[in-house]
Amino acid sequence: MADTTDFISNASSIFGGASSSKVDLALISTLVLASSSVVGTYASGLSVEKKKAELAMDLERERQRDAQLKELQSVIARYRGPLLESAIDLEQRLWHVIVDRSFEQGDDKHVDLEVLYMVFCLAQFLGFVEVVRREGPREVSFLASDNPQGSDTLFIMIEAVRFVLCASPESLMAWWGQEEQGRGARNHPGARRRREPMEIIRDKRSAAEGSYGHEGLNTSKYIPLRISRGFQRAIGTMMILTDFGASRHYTLSYGQFFERLNDEATPNWRTWFTDMRADVKYLAKASLWEGEGPFPLNDWTRVLLLQQLLVELIDLLDPDCIRITQTDRRRRLMPVEYQPLPNIERYQRNLMDIAALGSTQLGGNGGGNGGGNGGRQRLAGLADLIGDRRGSSSGSG
Repeated sequence: MADTTDFISNASSIFGGASSSKVDLALISTLVLASSSVVGTYASGLSVEKKKAELAMDLERERQRDAQLKELQSVIARYRGPLLESAIDLEQRLWHVIVDRSFEQGDDKHVDLEVLYMVFCLAQFLGFVEVVRREGPREVSFLASDNPQGSDTLFIMIEAVRFVLCASPESLMAWWGQEEQGRGARNHPGARRRREPMEIIRDKRSAAEGSYGHEGLNTSKYIPLRISRGFQRAIGTMMILTDFGASRHYTLSYGQFFERLNDEATPNWRTWFTDMRADVKYLAKASLWEGEGPFPLNDWTRVLLLQQLLVELIDLLDPDCIRITQTDRRRRLMPVEYQPLPNIERYQRNLMDIAALGSTQLGGNGGGNGGGNGGRQRLAGLADLIGDRRGSSSGSG
């Protein structure tokens, strides 16, 4: 107000000082006040426009995050759900082959059908494992943040299954013997370290001499259900029906698999499953399992290790026990001790956050595990990570 008064006084002297009329002073005061009002209105308008621009940027950022979170949910629907279902199917068949031999009471045709269905379950599982490999870049982005090992939890789990299926008796013994030979805690089978050259030589000598630290070990023994890495990928590819990038992946149904396996017009397709079918039939007719563990090596070594890994995979993909609620359905028959999966808690938390967010978007209250603002904020950071790495990860295999 002091500045305004000074301005009016100065203006008054310009227009005649004390002799100026009151009308002139009133006019000048009105003009000054009007100018101040215009300036204030302009400044206020600038502030409003700035706030509008900031709000628009926030809304656009939120829209992009929502789109990326929906992509995460789409990734889960695309392959993690089917992988879980196929793991459950295969684990149940392995359990029945090891423990429940009731199907042996039927005739040969009944036994053959049971054997064929287990072959199908294994082939179906390999199909979705191959799908995971195709979708690898998205999965790496899903867990790359704050991962001290730079590794991916699900891929380590998948590698463990691939290793157990393809490993030679010598390789299985070398992995199992880490702890027995004072080499520290046994690595997770999907995160094995490469052995030093002298370790390899020593292991080969021990295998040849049968002196792996336990009596009765025979690394030359054939362990049923061995499938090379190349055959695993080939069979998995043959089972997939959908193209890369499909909204959801599908494999052959059991009916389609049965028809193709018995189609005389495609005998070469059948040969891919000959050894697998023979091994499953051998296990189905083998002597009863009497509680022996995977080691020392025996007919049940690979099956028992695979059953343990499948239960671990089910625990990883279904942390809330929604798909399988009964704890006894997640029982490991003869578990072998090894180091845990890296970052398993973070991985499971991300899954639960996404599931809770999905239920909130459908009208839930977000009060489940990982729901609410905390889970959404964690997933928002994850969505930003995916957006930042989308270009760099899309070219990896």
